[in-house]
Amino acid sequence: MIAKGHHFEHVSMVGIINIDEGLCSADFRAVERSGQLITQVAGRAGRAGLQGEVFIQTYQPNNPLLITLLEQGYSAFSDLLSKDRYAAAWPPYSYLAMFHAEAKYAEPCVEFLEFLSAEFEKINPDNLILLGPVPALIQKKSGLYRYHLLIQSSSRKSLQEALSKIIPAIYLLKQRKVRFFLDVDPLELA
Repeated sequence: MIAKGHHFEHVSMVGIINIDEGLCSADFRAVERSGQLITQVAGRAGRAGLQGEVFIQTYQPNNPLLITLLEQGYSAFSDLLSKDRYAAAWPPYSYLAMFHAEAKYAEPCVEFLEFLSAEFEKINPDNLILLGPVPALIQKKSGLYRYHLLIQSSSRKSLQEALSKIIPAIYLLKQRKVRFFLDVDPLELA
């Protein structure tokens, strides 16, 4: 509740349980959100003239990003995170699109995304990287299997051009066993 912005007077101690979930997530933006959460929650402890304490539960006390955040502050943490993203070619240093596929069975999802992958290969743009198909972080939800195909590019224009060529091929498919959607610049990779 403290992280949601509610103001509680006389809060002098805050505990953050299992921060590792954010530091080790498959979603590349999770570390950034965890850093923001720690900073925001820590700022809520010790108001109204009280001494504040923050306790963080982690199995990775030597995590370089966590140490940087705690010892040097959010600005240094942000700089280090930006360098990590640059080295890994994640946004904002690349552009992403993600196809999500859902079906009653896993096979049609995989087949559909493999079809898309083959269609991208036919276009053969040099600066596209295809990652997947892979199961979603929550593979089955509401009785449906969920899979993803992530498309990464160093050029927004190339990504948009490739997507505009793929979309018509999707609608030529006769298969209706798969529900899908396209997420350009996805905020989460879940």
